[in-house]
Amino acid sequence: MCDRVAIMYLGRIVEIGPAAEIFASPRHPYTRALLEASPRLAAGQIDTMRVLTGDPPSLLARPAGCSFRSRCPNGDADCSHLAPKLEQIKGSTRKVACLHQDSLIPRNAASAS
Repeated sequence: MCDRVAIMYLGRIVEIGPAAEIFASPRHPYTRALLEASPRLAAGQIDTMRVLTGDPPSLLARPAGCSFRSRCPNGDADCSHLAPKLEQIKGSTRKVACLHQDSLIPRNAASAS
């Protein structure tokens, strides 16, 4: 249906790139959470959906720094005051907005279930 996708959180792009790459190996923690939350049918069984923990920030009063930090497993003190910029992943045409993108291990979406 599409060759490229953009994943947005609170109106900002957090990951963008070739659809096949993003669905096969999501890099941003929110992209991972979205894909892990989608229901799956496996061998006649319905997989339980995973949901994000933490409090979503208000759209009217966005927090300083990374908007996803209150729900992110990688969130730290830097995330509370530094806003991540959309930066290209080394060796890829994909871009991710995460302060910890260099330390994020690519995850295969199939193994996340």
